Amino acid sequence: MPREGSQLPLVLEAFNKKKSVPRLCGWSVLDPDEALWHTAAPYYVPTTQLNPIELASGVRELARSRSSFVVRHASELLSLNADVRRGVLKPRSIEDIRKPTELKVKPKTIGALFNIYGGQRELHNKEKLVPGNVLVISSSGTDNGSYGFFEFDGLLKPPFATVPGTGSIGQAFVQEWPCGVTDHCYILVPKAGVAPELLYVACATIRRELWRFSYGAQITPRRIAWLPMPTDAATIQIVRDQLESASRIEAVALEEAADELDRDTAKRRLYDLGSKNDRLVQGDELDSVLSALEAK
Repeated sequence: MPREGSQLPLVLEAFNKKKSVPRLCGWSVLDPDEALWHTAAPYYVPTTQLNPIELASGVRELARSRSSFVVRHASELLSLNADVRRGVLKPRSIEDIRKPTELKVKPKTIGALFNIYGGQRELHNKEKLVPGNVLVISSSGTDNGSYGFFEFDGLLKPPFATVPGTGSIGQAFVQEWPCGVTDHCYILVPKAGVAPELLYVACATIRRELWRFSYGAQITPRRIAWLPMPTDAATIQIVRDQLESASRIEAVALEEAADELDRDTAKRRLYDLGSKNDRLVQGDELDSVLSALEAK
């Protein structure tokens, strides 16, 4: 998109004075762990924390994605929750399964606030999955990252954020439901004492920095851990305000889905009662059925 003016004078001045300009250009000693200097170049350009307007906009997008996902999959999510309540499915905290990536971090950065894990290798090959009640998150950039609902017994306990390293690179989402996560994503889990609302700030921060990442400069834990993000009470309140309407929408969708399940169950029962194989009995016929059951 053509714009008036030019950034070249600012870049030239930064070059001559060896100074960095956030989100534009940066001076740095090259990192020996970065093998390809040209693909790692965005890693050296400094950035700033989200301002309140950027924060509200970024969280609003994430909230809408979450609520639209719940509306679309309300019935499946109710079934998932029912299996968890009955103990059929038992979500585990990823902290109990593996260790996070070890990183050197600075205060008020993503790496300082969250432990970063790789996804589940058991879900690397999704072709063998069969339909079921377990939500699986992939590197999709739509539907809150959902790949679908399948049979899988390794689901993880929320909340956490998923950050695609391939596919829709950097399209981070917050996961509020138990799910499995493919190894094409990284998983961000709040460290002790970190407010869960900050997951939305982390996702919004990574999404704003998408220009840094590509298949030549893929996301790695190191390349997102250094990104700064606000953590104050005002930031948390902005997140809560943005999520409030999403929660209302989700509550209505889940209530409607529950009513639909009840209606469907009633209709199936009425159909069964009207069939020859499942009908009401009473009197001597009922006594005969009960006696047969007791004999078994």
